[in-house]
Amino acid sequence: MTFSLPLTPQYTQLSGAGKTPSATTNNDNDFSALGYYAVFATIAFTLVVFLFEAYLDFRQRSSYYKTEFPSELSKTVGNIDAEREKELKEQSKEVDDDGKKKEEENDGDKAAGDGKTKQDDINKNKES
Repeated sequence: MTFSLPLTPQYTQLSGAGKTPSATTNNDNDFSALGYYAVFATIAFTLVVFLFEAYLDFRQRSSYYKTEFPSELSKTVGNIDAEREKELKEQSKEVDDDGKKKEEENDGDKAAGDGKTKQDDINKNKES
């Protein structure tokens, strides 16, 4: 029983078997473009990835040396801060309006009871 791989190597050393080594076989039947260019394609892909990463590293390194804050980014951050400040002012205004309404309600209760609130009346009844 012999086990063999479906791929055939491009170079074999046959000197141990008494044959001369051959770099490639010239049979047109055995030619496979994928097998022939696989090593070249792998090296080319690795080189392209390396060059792309080197380019990204170069851009990153040059951005580290910049000391000025980008003007577009500062405008955007300024707009966000202004919107947030406006929202906070509106929220605080709503809270102030709610607080004034509660005070007015309490003042109305005092006027009805001659300066006493309903809670004062309840506390007075509990003490008696």
